[in-house]
This record gives sequence, C-alpha cells and structure tokens, in this order.
Amino acid sequence: MSKTAIIIPARYGSSRLEGKPLLKVADKPIIQWVYEKAMQSKLADIIIVATDDERIFNAVKSFGGNVEMTSVNHKCGSDRIKEVVMRHPEISYIVNLQGDEPLIKPESIDEVARNVKEDKDADISTLIRKITPEEAENPNLVK
Repeated sequence: MSKTAIIIPARYGSSRLEGKPLLKVADKPIIQWVYEKAMQSKLADIIIVATDDERIFNAVKSFGGNVEMTSVNHKCGSDRIKEVVMRHPEISYIVNLQGDEPLIKPESIDEVARNVKEDKDADISTLIRKITPEEAENPNLVK
C-alpha cells in the first residue's frame, strides 16, 4: 500500500547549536514540538524521527513518538531519511520535516505532501517564503 510519511531527521551534533533537538521550549524539547505539529497533518500515514543519537531516541520514545536509529556516518538529513525509507517499502511519498521547525504549520506540511502526490510530474516540492536582504546574508539562517 502506498503511504505518505513525514520523516524528521534529528541529530545531536549540530555545528551551530549542539543538542538543539533536545533544547526545551515551554517545558518540551524542540523535537517534541515538531513531532506534535507533524501529528496534526491530515495527509500523513506515518511519522518517524530519524536519529543517530540515543538521547534523541530516548526523548522521542518518552513522549510516545515513533523513532528509528540511523547510522552515525550520514553526512546529512537526507541520507538519514533514505536509510529509514529503505526499511519501509510501503512508503511512496516522503515529507522531510526538519527537526528544528517547531513553529511550522500543519497546513504547510500537508501542502508539500499534496503537491507531490497530486502532480505526477513533480518529484519534489518545497515551501518558500520571501526573506529580507539581512536574512539572506545571515549564515545562521537556513534558507
């Protein structure tokens, strides 16, 4: 069966802010906020956090989330996602939801999933927004 998965790559060893997924905001780790937003998606069949770190694995398990361990040798989140997807032949559509996006709107997640599922010529869809010149020059802002 063809399923849509939201996969949230999360690693502890960020070069800009180590341990970011586990930083607490209003008494919850960031990864939990992101997971809860993913749970509000209307189009996702499966939600999985993909991590190479036992601390993140245990944190996700502690709030009842679905999490899988991945290799520590991956260079990026996309590699982590690929490893997880290779274990799940039922997954046909993937939404890569970054583990540090606690303010993402569930409707935005569904927009990405819908774009890929409905446009048979699209292999990829992404969210965009206008940024200021100052934001464009900020190396700490993911673009």
